[in-house]
Amino acid sequence: MTGLVGLVSCLCLAGSGFLMANGKLLGWYLGIAASFSPLVARFIISVHQQNLGYSISLADRITGGDLIGFMFEAALVVLLLHPMSRSYARTWLS
Repeated sequence: MTGLVGLVSCLCLAGSGFLMANGKLLGWYLGIAASFSPLVARFIISVHQQNLGYSISLADRITGGDLIGFMFEAALVVLLLHPMSRSYARTWLS
């Protein structure tokens, strides 16, 4: 099941890049949704592990134990939601 979610997330990221490159606003919305997917998946997995009895700290719940990967994922979200990016999407993407 996790592999299927990862595959869908990768396809959404690739599709959003393709659509944004071709001037479609749908690509920007798809990119925002896909950029949040690793963060949401990490949180769901940590909640599931805690229900199984594992002790998980707040830092590990947020970063998943991979700080560098988390920084890149957070940067993608921030860059897509930045006001300059939103104004670009409003102006140039149809």
